[in-house]
Amino acid sequence: PLTSNVLAMRYAHTVGWSPDGTELITTVLPAGVTNPLLALVQIGGYMKPLGPNAEAASWSPTSTQQILYVTQAHGHTLLWTTTPAGQASQQIATMNVSLLVQQMVWSDDGQKLALLMTNENGRGNTLSVMDAHTHTLNTIVTTDTLTINAISSTPDKHNLTYQQSDAQGHTTLHARDIDQQKELFALTMQKNLVGWSWSPDSNALVYSDGGTLHIYTLHGMAIQLPHINATQSYPFWLKDGRILYMNITNAGGELAILAKNT
Repeated sequence: PLTSNVLAMRYAHTVGWSPDGTELITTVLPAGVTNPLLALVQIGGYMKPLGPNAEAASWSPTSTQQILYVTQAHGHTLLWTTTPAGQASQQIATMNVSLLVQQMVWSDDGQKLALLMTNENGRGNTLSVMDAHTHTLNTIVTTDTLTINAISSTPDKHNLTYQQSDAQGHTTLHARDIDQQKELFALTMQKNLVGWSWSPDSNALVYSDGGTLHIYTLHGMAIQLPHINATQSYPFWLKDGRILYMNITNAGGELAILAKNT
């Protein structure tokens, strides 16, 4: 149904915002459908199909007119580009990938593309990074029984952060330097991970462990958080240094902001 957003709301497989925040690209995978549908959703508008087949998609971080997506068929993994208007797609790369691509995330400068893939046995994940110019792939991590749930790039474009869980639900949050190919840290959650965000200078990470905010300082002085008697979830570090988060009490939930104490 083109006069409804039900498909995108219920069956979104991957989602990526446009650089200006007015549209999002998604792959929709309803029950019983083999190939995900590539679709565009505008704020205040309905879902618009852009193509019949896309395993994962992501908006170019440097252009509102460039959408990139991956197709996989007959052992070939292809990277395509299209526009929000749905103009004819153009193939820009053939990738040496046989695993099923689940998610693709660009660095803020559009120079590196992180690919999250499912291993051949259906268990575990492989996380790789592609150079945008040479299209060469570098494997960052491979897990056999663990699941990587989400990935993000730091603002300085050097580090990749991802959430990893085992079959018992134990979760760790990892950060890796993709240039030097080394792990920076692995944080074990005591309860459950409910969102994370890097500071604008990429020196510190704020995350919610079971509704309590914590900060891990990678570089510089340690940051102290005030004691808050509420459940704090989904923190987001704003560019001006403040931290936006969801504050939940028995009375309900509200958006709240932590400001720097100078």
